[in-house]
Amino acid sequence: MRVIAKSSLKKFWEQAGCADARGPLHSWYDEALKATWQSPQDVKDRYASASICGNNRVVFKIGGNKYRLVV
Repeated sequence: MRVIAKSSLKKFWEQAGCADARGPLHSWYDEALKATWQSPQDVKDRYASASICGNNRVVFKIGGNKYRLVV
């Protein structure tokens, strides 16, 4: 997977009250870079809690579902 803007993730976790998202987002980022997902179903197979939305978008639950990341 190609992550276009890690800076957007960093900007989020640097906001007041969102510092606890840093670790989970780093983990997601590291795994996403190595992933070879071909379809949203491939993601769902790896992350059962992920939700598949329209237009091939996937919602990841970050930090025990405190945050959500739409990709």
